[in-house]
Amino acid sequence: MIRSEKLIDKLIADLHFHNYMTITGDDIMSNNHNVVITNSKKQVILDYIDDVYIDYFFRTHTFRPIIIPKGFVEKRYTEQGTVLVTSDLSLCLNNIYDRYTFISFIFQNFCFRSSRLHQQFPLNSFLQNLSADENMHGAASQSYQINTSHFMAYEYNHFLESDCYKMAQKNDWYLQKEFNYHASVPVLIKFNEYRHENWYKFNFEGFTNVGIKTISDIHEDYIKLKESHLFGDYTIEDILLIYSLLVEKFKFKEDDILTFISMFLDIEALDNSILGEFHNFEISTTDYKIIEPYIFMKDLYLRFTSPTKTKAFTLKLIDDMFIEIQRFNETPIKAVFFNNPLPLPYLYNHLYNK
Repeated sequence: MIRSEKLIDKLIADLHFHNYMTITGDDIMSNNHNVVITNSKKQVILDYIDDVYIDYFFRTHTFRPIIIPKGFVEKRYTEQGTVLVTSDLSLCLNNIYDRYTFISFIFQNFCFRSSRLHQQFPLNSFLQNLSADENMHGAASQSYQINTSHFMAYEYNHFLESDCYKMAQKNDWYLQKEFNYHASVPVLIKFNEYRHENWYKFNFEGFTNVGIKTISDIHEDYIKLKESHLFGDYTIEDILLIYSLLVEKFKFKEDDILTFISMFLDIEALDNSILGEFHNFEISTTDYKIIEPYIFMKDLYLRFTSPTKTKAFTLKLIDDMFIEIQRFNETPIKAVFFNNPLPLPYLYNHLYNK
């Protein structure tokens, strides 16, 4: 991800000017300014930058079609609204509406035991141990985040205490700066290597024999389905990685599905996965000026907006897909509310509604 001090300073200065935070000092653009900003507000800024960056990747990357067989998804998102799906469906993730459909498809199939995917893989303990939480992105969008079983906590916490992770902290500038240190593909790769090198040493203290068997079953059942080409050229592992980039932003957290998947990645074939492709994109796309044309401050203001207390924005749900957003007396815009993990309504209205 892009972590430019200059870009962050620009956004903070603008937010200060519009009364979203307080700054003291003579020169708010200097390195010596005193910014009164909480960690939570800084995280909102970093998350916004990540979303603009990830959106740029999805608009410019070459994706193969995702083929969803009939019965796996009920509705498709379109510019005009949702439409019923009565046949096989081909999704191109360069298209924002296909991305909304994709997110809905993932949530419905991986989190509901009555779904077609669960019927395809009955009694699969990996699928049965998934759950979902509602994930709000500011005031104007909502999606669901898939969570994995708590059984992964053992390996995750042992890694954070390991010399392997401490060495990664020492060598990674982002970790040292504490710039959202979880968002790092190299850390995921380190976790994969650590897990493969130490799996046989783990004694899972505190777990019963039943708990250890449950962990083993979840791992084995994931391995059984991860290479399935049920959805065209992409494997189930592939589509979960794509989901992880859209929703989890490739962060390394205990209960994220990506952290679980990373334990079973084939590192030698990493360049052929979306994880490797995005990592190569990160290496070659580091100048914040590349995404600066896609920075729309109203999108960031929305991240700091309470839907019940705001005086600047009027927000009104239109139907099961769209929300209307109006800032002061400006012309209202329409944006997708549900299954939208990249809430960039003003950017999208600029790009697609000219």
